[in-house]
Amino acid sequence: MKIRAAVSISILVATATSCSTQSQTAHEEIGSCKEGRFSWQVNTRWRLTVLDDLENLGPGKRHTFHPLTYRPRVSKVTGSTAHLSKSDISHSLLKKVQAGNSSVNHLIDAGTSTASEARSLAIEPGNKMQAVYYRGILSVDAKYAFRCLSNPEKDTNGQVFTWDRDSPTTGLVNCLARPEDNSRSPLAKSAIRQRCPTGSPATAQASPRK
Repeated sequence: MKIRAAVSISILVATATSCSTQSQTAHEEIGSCKEGRFSWQVNTRWRLTVLDDLENLGPGKRHTFHPLTYRPRVSKVTGSTAHLSKSDISHSLLKKVQAGNSSVNHLIDAGTSTASEARSLAIEPGNKMQAVYYRGILSVDAKYAFRCLSNPEKDTNGQVFTWDRDSPTTGLVNCLARPEDNSRSPLAKSAIRQRCPTGSPATAQASPRK
């Protein structure tokens, strides 16, 4: 299969679809608070941002997928105050995420839509395909409580939705392919489960393991 696109198809090897953690940071100077501390509840998971309809493709004919955005969300940071900036909150969250996943180096700033991650893809299949194009991100949903021991009036609570800036991943599943010929990533499994016809060869891949 020939692929012509601005992005390449990546195969994910992640085995877990999500991870949830809860912890507190040490007391330190944060914003205008001399002794501040965050308590975080964080959930990370692979989330689809593009999910196209199934396309029946013949061999040797070029086809371009025009991405259909999937359940778009906008990154956000709530609970910031004059004493605690969005940057302070995001910096603390990044450190929390990195404690569990050292490969995460940057989180997307607030105000960015997941729809911005949409990309087109052109392919020329060598065989008959029932193709489903997808793209996704490693998203971060978090809740926090900030407590200022030196001045309780600066206490605040909030939420953050963002994603790993370097995580966007493009993929293609073939509903006619055997399980071993499709990716086993969480994103691929979701694409198969939602778009491949019941009983097609690929659907066995998306079935829960016993």
